[in-house]
Amino acid sequence: MRPIEPPRRSPPRRSRAASLLLAGCVALFAPGCAREPAPSMGAEPRLAEGELRAELLRRLGVEVSQGPAGPLFRWQGREFGFKEDVLAATLADPRDEGRLVAVVHGNHPEAVAGRERDHVAARKPFLSIWRQDGIALQAPLSADGGVDPERIVRASLERYSGTGKLLPRGPVAGLENTRSGGEFQPGEFEQSAFRMAAARRRAMEWCGLSHMPPVLVDVTTRCEDLSRAGERQRLGFASPASNHAMCLVSGVVDDGGAAVASVALRSVLGVPRVEWIVDASAVDAADAWHGEPLERWAARLARLEPQPDLALLVDDHAERRRSRHLVAPLRALLLRFLREQQGDFELVRIWRGESRLDPSDKQLVSDWRTWFATRAAAQAHLLPNLDETLRIEPALLRFGAALAHAPRDAGRMPASQAWLARLEELQRAGISTVSIPLTLALRPATGPEGGRRCDLEIGCAEGDVPVWAATRAARARGMGVHHDLTLLTTDSGPRIGATAAHDAESWAEVYDGIAVLVEHAALLAQLSGANSLSIANATPQITMQSPSSAAAPADESRWKTDGWRRVIARARAGYGGLLTYTAADPREVASIGFWTDLDRVSYALFPDLDTRPDGRDQTARAYIESDAIWQVDQALSAARAAGKPLWLTRVGFERGAPGWQAKQWNDFERLARKWDAQAEYAGIVAWRVPVDPGAGERTVREVAIEDEEAVRAVVRAVCGR
Repeated sequence: MRPIEPPRRSPPRRSRAASLLLAGCVALFAPGCAREPAPSMGAEPRLAEGELRAELLRRLGVEVSQGPAGPLFRWQGREFGFKEDVLAATLADPRDEGRLVAVVHGNHPEAVAGRERDHVAARKPFLSIWRQDGIALQAPLSADGGVDPERIVRASLERYSGTGKLLPRGPVAGLENTRSGGEFQPGEFEQSAFRMAAARRRAMEWCGLSHMPPVLVDVTTRCEDLSRAGERQRLGFASPASNHAMCLVSGVVDDGGAAVASVALRSVLGVPRVEWIVDASAVDAADAWHGEPLERWAARLARLEPQPDLALLVDDHAERRRSRHLVAPLRALLLRFLREQQGDFELVRIWRGESRLDPSDKQLVSDWRTWFATRAAAQAHLLPNLDETLRIEPALLRFGAALAHAPRDAGRMPASQAWLARLEELQRAGISTVSIPLTLALRPATGPEGGRRCDLEIGCAEGDVPVWAATRAARARGMGVHHDLTLLTTDSGPRIGATAAHDAESWAEVYDGIAVLVEHAALLAQLSGANSLSIANATPQITMQSPSSAAAPADESRWKTDGWRRVIARARAGYGGLLTYTAADPREVASIGFWTDLDRVSYALFPDLDTRPDGRDQTARAYIESDAIWQVDQALSAARAAGKPLWLTRVGFERGAPGWQAKQWNDFERLARKWDAQAEYAGIVAWRVPVDPGAGERTVREVAIEDEEAVRAVVRAVCGR
């Protein structure tokens, strides 16, 4: 439904006297440029010149100056630097209070001439400011040119403040044909629409327009709707070819209107010549990032080292080198800094490619760093309390299960309706924590000189948005959430450390790349509210001594431990919850030297045989049980040595004949009862419960739980005692 606009008033008909007056108006678009005054017409406004003109500008509070792109003027703290910006005012003549003086002032002769043809001088003190698409501000004046700020009419806000409805649930400004999907709690839909409308208005403030075309918006609570639109990494989808946006709402959190602002700006400014300003303008308009107030999130980002330099923020490919959860918010803050330093019109020139930001300007870089540090410091005192909310009672993490997900199937991915239904079912059965697997990849590539380098494609294979939404959904149900990170440095697994690194410098490069991936996972865990994060799992190639290494064992061990400690420090800066690493081999868990830097020792337990058993071999079951006991004993020893609790974050058994997995889980329940008596034992996470067993879900490793009989055995083993 199109918004219902207030009726537009037709301009009053001009009298012959008014036409004669306008013919003699003076255009004050530059000092010293004024025409001869028209003959006096009794009480009709007339034009001033010379010293009188300067006095009128002073009374109006108009400041005229020369900006980087040309003339500009300021009024009431707002800057008008576009060639279409024109001020028209009528006020008392200071030399004869019984007469009025009319003034038309602008930045460009053509714009002034155009407004002269259309403008009708007021018969009382009054001021109007015109922009490219109409009147932006109007205000009645006192006799001496003063203005009451509360009486300024912002026409740009009134024009789209009609009664357009959202299904029809509440009025918004500038949103049209809005559709909804999913189930909304009372008020959620309307509040999301208001945030989007507010973001659209904030975007208008600096783009030189008094209004923008309406934006077509879809609002949904179903993560799969956004995924089907092709977006899994951001909370909103902004169509690059139409005025359409889609926004995901999770509780009271959405993208803050960033997608709507992006669509609106493209519709009036055209295709941006630089990509960084798209993120900057959208997030600035939203004034939030994944529900976190923008400047409070900046306080957390200020703790990360190294801080991205200005050159990275304006690089179109910055998100290949650092997390988008760092880059996009900092770009928004950079835009705010530039508005304060250089004015609104400079941002439009950057958008259009008429100007470029010089990251080598030392004064600009210094001013930006000082500005950012000041803003971040003002919010830093809030972070400890926010971190404390993630550290829940350890008992809540004791009974866990990971859900098998299908990344390429929107219907069964994390946060899908099927996924949420299975989660609710497990919670009713006694599962108190859900483990959400996520995968990040660092792929080797060839540099411009032929040398080997690493290009980061930062973003979860599962999608940041599904992981974020699934975490929020579980926390809203009172469950604990663990993020189980898998690092890939090649398509086949984390083998770069075993094949490329050979000395301290090359190992440092490996861990610098890993730190960037873990930083992304840490920021995502913080934004979504996860209680625990495993910084990696099953990577013996980059935690243990390499068999083929030419370096001394002590040196390589030191390089790897130091590297992991840098990774952990990077994660701590971005995330306030529990940190762990998941070892998957008794030798690995015993050789790791950085357990003391973490909060828990985690272990992946997958006892198996060289040949798949048929389910009737009692000897095979006994062997698997003894293997499980041996592996867990090794992990318990490492936990005691580090003074940390042991958490079995991945426990699974390979598939076999019908009923085989259920038998193994029944056997495991007896073991878990024994381990409960160990002080270091912190609980288990079953790997992995299917979202829909009838859909034929399969993962690379044949340990996902196969049928409902096994699911029931899992629940008994995990939390049935």
